Amino acid sequence: MNIKDYTTSLIEECARQKANLFLWTPVFFGLGVGVYFSLLSEPPLWIALILSGLMLVAVILTRGCGGISEITILVSMAVMGFAVAQGRTHIIDTPVIKKEMGPVGVTGTIEMVEDLEAGKGRRLLLRDLEIEKLLPEQTPRKIRLTTKKGEYATGQRVKLLAKLNRPSPPVAPGAFDFQRHLYYQGIGAVGFIFKELETPQETNTRNYIEELRVIIAQRMETHLNPEVAPMAIAFTNGQRAEISASDNNAMRDSGLSHLISISGLHIGIFSAFVFFVSRLLMACVPGMALKHPIKKYAAVLGFLSAAFYTMLAGNSIPTQRTLIMIGMAYLAIILDRSPISLRLVAFAALAVLVIAPESLISVSFQMSFAAVAALILFFEWLRPVWIKWGQKPGILIRIFMYVFSICMTTVIATIATAPFSLFHFQQLALYGLPANALAVPLTTFIIMPAIVFTLLLMPLHLEYAALKVLEWGMELLLWIAHQIAALPHGVWLVEMWPNAALILMVIGLIIFGLWEGRLRFTGFVPIVAAIVLILAHKPPDILMSQKFDLAGYRENGDLYVSGKRKNKFSIQAWERMSGLPEGSAKAWPKEGQEGAMNCDEHACRLEMQGQRVSFLKKPQYINDECAWTNIVLSFDVLEQGKCGDVLVRDKLDGYRNGAHALWLNPVKLETVEEMRGHRPWND
Repeated sequence: MNIKDYTTSLIEECARQKANLFLWTPVFFGLGVGVYFSLLSEPPLWIALILSGLMLVAVILTRGCGGISEITILVSMAVMGFAVAQGRTHIIDTPVIKKEMGPVGVTGTIEMVEDLEAGKGRRLLLRDLEIEKLLPEQTPRKIRLTTKKGEYATGQRVKLLAKLNRPSPPVAPGAFDFQRHLYYQGIGAVGFIFKELETPQETNTRNYIEELRVIIAQRMETHLNPEVAPMAIAFTNGQRAEISASDNNAMRDSGLSHLISISGLHIGIFSAFVFFVSRLLMACVPGMALKHPIKKYAAVLGFLSAAFYTMLAGNSIPTQRTLIMIGMAYLAIILDRSPISLRLVAFAALAVLVIAPESLISVSFQMSFAAVAALILFFEWLRPVWIKWGQKPGILIRIFMYVFSICMTTVIATIATAPFSLFHFQQLALYGLPANALAVPLTTFIIMPAIVFTLLLMPLHLEYAALKVLEWGMELLLWIAHQIAALPHGVWLVEMWPNAALILMVIGLIIFGLWEGRLRFTGFVPIVAAIVLILAHKPPDILMSQKFDLAGYRENGDLYVSGKRKNKFSIQAWERMSGLPEGSAKAWPKEGQEGAMNCDEHACRLEMQGQRVSFLKKPQYINDECAWTNIVLSFDVLEQGKCGDVLVRDKLDGYRNGAHALWLNPVKLETVEEMRGHRPWND
């Protein structure tokens, strides 16, 4: 083939995509959102407005121009994604406190009360705030406080003495950004309560949903076994803080952690149960079944139940996203259309990104849409065989089809979400298939129906029997989780990936899933490139916490830290980033030598990969260390900032630039602030 033939073939391939143009719109919209969040500084708002206007003109002018029109539409979607993300940030405009404050007087209204794990108290979310020493324009919209004393309820107006901190920055370059996460929730400070300054007062404004969540939790704690009550509460109202660490770890290591977080599976099962039961009851009334569209009535009831469960679960972004998808499915039923299609998924993704563009960078958005899209693609490919099997009579065929569908659903969803699990959590549960094959039917046919009947019977105080069924289901679920988690080699741990690897993998999966024609298989090219990038990636050799009060280095696959008693959260995050089990970090010697580390009262010295690194304890000995080393990392502030050609970083550098990551061969230094720049959530 000559160049002309190749060009003609490529044009034909692109022309075949016109039918799938709508499927590509959320992809390009998300591309614009991703570009916005990748910037190191906040662009002027007028740029997005002008670009949006220009693209609107371009779409109008190129209308009817064949392929150029489609390309213009997709580019305009990317520009719109950028503009919507920037607009959302300006609308949120969450004031964040500049520095640690306290003890300081805080007056606010309790929006939410959440019990923590046994012995750790409660967590309050406050709004309508007045904070001592802060002007109204400097006051956060919401703050989150923990307390081990006092009885609080939603809707109370409280006056407290509290200590406030800025939300935590990432614990290492490339790690999860808590400041950005809380910014989009309107939370501008976190802290803890010293004491009450005044007796809590009820306000005229009441949050009935939050009160209902509290009542449900209290009734469940009263009637359920204390060992399963926290899990049952999490399934019902979305409050997970009370779940014990051992249960959390078992659910995670068995591949069942998605069951703890209320999302598509829970709301879908809850709503589907209401849909089918209500339709069955209406079908039992001959006059109604013959004269009314009971399927459409059941769809309305199913959607209303999904909306109720979404509010009960806290109305989080993941549950809102699920409600949109379920709403589109029920609308399709009402309009006599297929409720399961890629167009439905594309519309839901676009709607979610328009409402909350920050969802794009959340793991729940990425994993849920990847799983749903992959399942629809797989079962559409399998549809001819599936229909043929379904026409065969016999209970054995039906049992086989059900078991096969459960197993394949788990396999396909696991494969589709594996890249995101490995990227965000650095682990993958290898026994997820048998665990989900047992747990998903249990959740579908026992746990979620029991929750539905519990909520229906609770106003009549007749929920005891339903709660006992729920208790039995939860006990069995936890037994499955702990048994699977205890199996050897059940979790695959990996080191943290570079961002580019996930981006390439997503590009490849999208091309493979959406492209029509022979070029679909070119999607494997970016996937292979991502794998090469992952294999070539080298994690940092040395890590320093933001306050420079904790240091760590990697040697021979192990992580060594300067102390294990404080800053445990950072240590756990570093272990996970290094692909190591929790609690595996080893402490440095206080004095003496261990491996490549040699410590005395002045400093700890590390010789590794041809470099000499001094972790300085006492700043007055900086000159002595400079004579020996070529890298100095000081736990304190140095009066002498430079030391010839020696790379020097001290506590002030941590304060200015956040946590540090250092590679030794060749020497390369990255900081949190350099990687994420200056954005509204960290200024």
